[in-house]
Amino acid sequence: MCDTGTSDSLVRDCAELDVTVLAVEPYGVRVVARDGVEGIIDKIKIPSWLASEELPCVGESLTVVVLDERRDRFRASLLDTDFEIAGMVRRGELDEEAYVHPADFAPEQLKGRLSFNDRDSGELGDE
Repeated sequence: MCDTGTSDSLVRDCAELDVTVLAVEPYGVRVVARDGVEGIIDKIKIPSWLASEELPCVGESLTVVVLDERRDRFRASLLDTDFEIAGMVRRGELDEEAYVHPADFAPEQLKGRLSFNDRDSGELGDE
């Protein structure tokens, strides 16, 4: 569930946060929140990259949703679906069992949840 901890940081799971792009990396972009905490937006969480367009530019201001505050650099997203899910969690529309933070899984549980089937690989075959 979304954390409402006592830290002074603005970075909280499911929070919407204003950030500035620090650098464009091969894996996505590095950002910084107003309170100086650095984060990462993976390329697959950036709509413009998914549309084969450019990544955001250094110095650009963005509003992101925090996906994982527990990492050395928090993970964030620009995808509408992630904003929608985070909003549902903040409003209490998803119960604790519906939203499980990836860090709450044991490694063997996470591995099972990350397995792919033929549909995920794009090899759909005849239906």
